Amino acid sequence: MKLYTICEFCRSNINVKSSCSTRSELQMKEGDHLSVYCSSCNELNKKHVNDICAQANGKVLLIALIISIIVSAILWMILGAIGVISVAIIILFAQQEMKAVKSFNSYLIRRK
Repeated sequence: MKLYTICEFCRSNINVKSSCSTRSELQMKEGDHLSVYCSSCNELNKKHVNDICAQANGKVLLIALIISIIVSAILWMILGAIGVISVAIIILFAQQEMKAVKSFNSYLIRRK
């Protein structure tokens, strides 16, 4: 899951570097407002925690695809069974990623 916000000056996406999985955890770690730097227009933006959004991380899904291909090759050589296990790995990773994004984006902090 990647966190991002939109620059108020140039309207480009700004990546927020944080390992927090929930908005409340982000608030406890960073406070109510975050200062994020836009590399496109070189401006410093002060954003509320609710202005930070999450999106699915393509790297996680790519890793799941690679693991799925490796497991498929091993199962094909040993058992001859490919289909269900290899597809299930990708579906489980994608489902977990979407659930994390949905839970982050659905919970909002009360503004003071």
